[in-house]
Amino acid sequence: MLSLILFSLFIKENPSYVDSTLNLLWVEKYKEVRQRISFLKSKLDDNDPLPYLLRTVYLFHFIQDYSTLDSEKVFLEAIEKTIKVAEKHKEDKLWGKFCKAGAIAYKSMWLGDKESYFSAIKEGLNAVNLFTECIKKKFFLKDSYLALGIYNYGTSVIQKYTGRLIFRGERKEKGIEQIEMAYKEGKFIWPLAVDALIYIYSKERRRKEAVKLAEKLYEKFPDSRSFLWTIAQAYASRGYWEKAEWAFKELYYNIEKNQKDSPYSRAAVRYWLAKASYVLNKKDIARKYLTECIPYLKKSNWHKKKYLEKNVENLRKLLSR
Repeated sequence: MLSLILFSLFIKENPSYVDSTLNLLWVEKYKEVRQRISFLKSKLDDNDPLPYLLRTVYLFHFIQDYSTLDSEKVFLEAIEKTIKVAEKHKEDKLWGKFCKAGAIAYKSMWLGDKESYFSAIKEGLNAVNLFTECIKKKFFLKDSYLALGIYNYGTSVIQKYTGRLIFRGERKEKGIEQIEMAYKEGKFIWPLAVDALIYIYSKERRRKEAVKLAEKLYEKFPDSRSFLWTIAQAYASRGYWEKAEWAFKELYYNIEKNQKDSPYSRAAVRYWLAKASYVLNKKDIARKYLTECIPYLKKSNWHKKKYLEKNVENLRKLLSR
């Protein structure tokens, strides 16, 4: 969906601006990203939705990286602003629809992340319909298959419980194939496609493939905290606990240096270091990390903390034996 930005006149004339801005986003250079969005806004017409869409993308990744709901209101307002500007963009209606689809797709992902699954599917369908309309009129890049693939894979989960009463056809494999296409043939958002594939491959027990992709992604972006989380989780899922321990230690140093205001991140990395230490039979070290984890977890307002709390309690019971 980030490929939408290519269709602005400014971006057509300066394609490297897109790539360099996204590369800064992947490695969490948020100040630089904000500056580039402001510069972009100054170069475009006030009615161009591109800067607003890019701000939505930035806020989504910032929230996920810091694992805090403090910016949720600002993020949702950015989505609505993007949609409003996109609907008013009369100079190029397809460009407006494409940007609107991108904003709605991010809203869908956020709703899914907060476990409002049916609302997420509803918004996802709205985005897919807009993307499909643009595709039929040749307003399309293969990066956009990422959004379509995530939607189809997501609906395949619903099919588990409803059969094909609501969503017909083979959704899972179609979704995976579309995300793979976004990775292999997309021009700008292939890192996000790889990240999605790693998660899906691990979930589908294709963990060897997940590790291979995670290593490739980390090799390309060694300064990315997000992709360091990805490779650490891939190693843990595969059972490569020595490698997972290394990756989680690298995350620990990064987070302690750069994310002291993210209690969830500080808690999560300590939990995973405790888990790795336990598996590697370093129980005293595991207890130390787990003890440090709990106060940070209590300070967090992240909506996923309940799952980490459950994992912490399970590990605590194992260590008390």
